[in-house]
Amino acid sequence: MPDLYSAAVPVTDRSEEVRLRAYRNCLAAVLVKVTGNRNVASSPQTLDVLELAPALIQQYRYTQDRKLWAAFDGAAVERAAREAGLPVWGNDRPPLLTWLAVDWGGGSRGLVTAGEDTDLRRSIERVAASRGLALIWPLFDSTDRAAMSFSDLWGGFSDKIDAASARYGASGVLIGRASRGSGERLFVRWSLDMGELHEEWRGGLSAGIHQVADRLGQRFAVSNQGSSQGTAIAVSGLDSLRGYARVAGYLEGLSLVRHVSIQRVAGDTVIFDLELQGDASRLPRIIDLGRTLRPLAIEETQGIALGAEQSYRYTP
Repeated sequence: MPDLYSAAVPVTDRSEEVRLRAYRNCLAAVLVKVTGNRNVASSPQTLDVLELAPALIQQYRYTQDRKLWAAFDGAAVERAAREAGLPVWGNDRPPLLTWLAVDWGGGSRGLVTAGEDTDLRRSIERVAASRGLALIWPLFDSTDRAAMSFSDLWGGFSDKIDAASARYGASGVLIGRASRGSGERLFVRWSLDMGELHEEWRGGLSAGIHQVADRLGQRFAVSNQGSSQGTAIAVSGLDSLRGYARVAGYLEGLSLVRHVSIQRVAGDTVIFDLELQGDASRLPRIIDLGRTLRPLAIEETQGIALGAEQSYRYTP
């Protein structure tokens, strides 16, 4: 998520007073993404963090549409949020394959796809960006159409949807079936499928995207409250310094992980000791979001687990 720690807000002029207020407003928008909580700005703990806005900024500029854009030091923002007792959902964001079928009425219907830059798609992406969500739009090319039709998606035929979704390798699948309600407003039947998480609800376009972000924030944002925990994981397939560096950097970047160290090395397998700032049971769930590590089946772990709680293979 390259824009996770930046935001833009409207400004009336370029005075120092307005600029300092904009810094705070930009940081408040960043904290919505970082914490997974859209109401975080009203939290008492947030006030102290917002006061740090000028010190946390890395760069800023004024835009042609009378806004101030600011980018913050991500590590410093997360550290300040944790010290204030706020949950943190870092860069480990699950890409969501988004199938959105729209019935406009009068026989007009279609899907929002990667190849069409429409107002509808842009409005959804603006809401998703404000919450730090990564959306993948399907191509719906001949390969997709051979696996699934509009009617299959509209009717909720899961086998067809799964077959069409497999090529994208996304961590989760978000499905919206939208039809026109009163006036121009679209009413959507939403469903989210991500591993153990299965949810269905009804509502508008923007409200649906916000609900997805709320659910994922609750699931993946990590609170710094409580004592730290430790765990060990074995990672095989590390036969180069480049592979080791990528895995170590990946683990250090997970919002749940406070510190990474090496317990021992055996062949192409490295045992990493992880100090966690939260519930250790969340770690496999978070690792499953990415493509860097693949969990090993029990029969694959013989001789390489070496006492580690979980075993993985590095996938370059």
